[in-house]
Amino acid sequence: MTRPSARRPALLPALVATLALVAGGCGDETPSPAQAQAGLVSEAAAAVSGTAAAVVVPTGELTVHVGTPVDSVPADQTARLEPVRAPEGGSVLPIGMSFDQGAAPLGGVLAFPAVATQVSVRACGRDYSVGDAYVVGADGGSISPLGAPGYFVTLPCAPRSDVVVVVSYDGVDQTVDARTGDVAPGRAGTIGALGTDFAPSVDCPTDDWNLDAGGLEEAHVDCAVSAVYRTPYLPGKGWADEGQQWVVADVAEIRLLDASVAGGDGATTDLAVTALEDASTLDGVDATQALVQQPDPRTYVAGGTWVFAVPKDSSAPVAVDLVYRLEGSRSVHVTGAIALPRP
Repeated sequence: MTRPSARRPALLPALVATLALVAGGCGDETPSPAQAQAGLVSEAAAAVSGTAAAVVVPTGELTVHVGTPVDSVPADQTARLEPVRAPEGGSVLPIGMSFDQGAAPLGGVLAFPAVATQVSVRACGRDYSVGDAYVVGADGGSISPLGAPGYFVTLPCAPRSDVVVVVSYDGVDQTVDARTGDVAPGRAGTIGALGTDFAPSVDCPTDDWNLDAGGLEEAHVDCAVSAVYRTPYLPGKGWADEGQQWVVADVAEIRLLDASVAGGDGATTDLAVTALEDASTLDGVDATQALVQQPDPRTYVAGGTWVFAVPKDSSAPVAVDLVYRLEGSRSVHVTGAIALPRP
C-alpha cells in the first residue's frame, strides 16, 4: 500500500493564500487616488459647462468650456461608465469642446488642405494632450466632427491660476485662460477678425496702363481681379512671420487685347504668346506666387493668384509688371497699379 507523502499537506496554505489573492482582485478594480496617473483623458458622457471661449482657426471656430477642477468624477458622468480619480495631491479638469466648420474665416478659403486642430492643457509645468477637435480626411480634403461632448483630464497638481487651454493649428498656439476665458492669439493674430464672408472683388483700372508694345497695332489691356484678402495664414505656406501678413489677389485675367502686327496688304496677324514674365511687386516685395499664362497662347491672358508677404500695415497697391513674349521675337511690357483695400 502507498502511503501519502508527508509534504503534500503543506500545499494547502499556499493554495488558500493564492485563492484569497485572486478573489480580492475580482472586487472593485478602480485605482485608489494614490494609483491614479496624471495626463489621463476620459470622455465625458454629457456636455461640460464652465468658462467659455471661442478660438478661430483656419478651418472654423472651436468653442472651449473649462469646468471647475474636482477630486473625482463618478462613473455615470463618463462615457465608459468608469469613475475618474485625481492623482494624490492633484485634480481632474473638465474640458468641453465643440467645433463649427461653418464659422471658418473668409468663407472657408483658408480651410483646405486642412490641418488638425490639437487641444491640450498647460498646467503643473507642462502640457497634457486632450486630443484633436475633428478628424482630417485623406490629403486634408475634408474634416468631420469627433462627437465627444467633453473630456476629463487628470492633473498632478491642485488647480492654480496659471492653467490654460492650448489650441494648436499648423505649429502656432492660441491660449485660453481657464479662469477668464481670455484668448491670446499669438502669431494667429487677426484671424479671428477676418469674418466668415469671402473677400470682395476689386476694381481694376480701365486706363492708366503703360504699354511698351514694340510696334504692335492698338494693343491695350483689360483686367479683372475677383478677390483680394489679407490673412495671417495661407494653406500651403503656413502662418506669416511675426509682424507680417499674406496679401492674396485672385486675378481672373489681365488680358492683352489686339496684340497683332500689320502686314503689307493692310491685314493684321495675331501673334501667339510664347512666355509670360511676372515681376510684379507689392510695397517693393516680389510675389511668392506669380501669375501664369493661360493655356491658349492666342488668348493673351495672364491669370492665377498673386501672393505677397508684406508688413501688416502695408497699404500700397500692387505694382503690375508683366512682359508678354510673343512669337517673332516681339514682346509687350505692361505696367500699372491695382489698388488694394486698406488693412
